[in-house]
Amino acid sequence: MGTGLIEIRRAKPQDASAIAGVHDAAWLTAYRGIIPGLELERMVERRGPT
Repeated sequence: MGTGLIEIRRAKPQDASAIAGVHDAAWLTAYRGIIPGLELERMVERRGPT
């Protein structure tokens, strides 16, 4: 078992794209099967660029 360290820090402007990508992936995973596929894709796209 490893003893790697985890660093927690405030987000920086250059983190925005990665954070948006995680948000999009979370929405697509969480709501797939609840919101029809095409509508879900459109909702995520309307959020704006990642």
